[in-house]
Amino acid sequence: MPMPSGWYQGVTKSHYVKEAFAGRVRTLCGRRIFVHEGARPRPDGDLKPSRKCTRCKAVLAEGTTTWPLINQMTMGGKG
Repeated sequence: MPMPSGWYQGVTKSHYVKEAFAGRVRTLCGRRIFVHEGARPRPDGDLKPSRKCTRCKAVLAEGTTTWPLINQMTMGGKG
């Protein structure tokens, strides 16, 4: 299944990440995880885990402002 435009595959097949606002972003379970301002995914798409939500195991990529999503349906839009 091809990745939607603007999305990056996370550290596991079940995790997808999308750019989110810097600061504290909500994970799927409702917890807030801090992300750095102005960071972007690396050009090669490699996203290394640095912060993990202890409740839903969602992973934020190191040096990126990303919001872990199980799938694109969670955004309530396309898919």
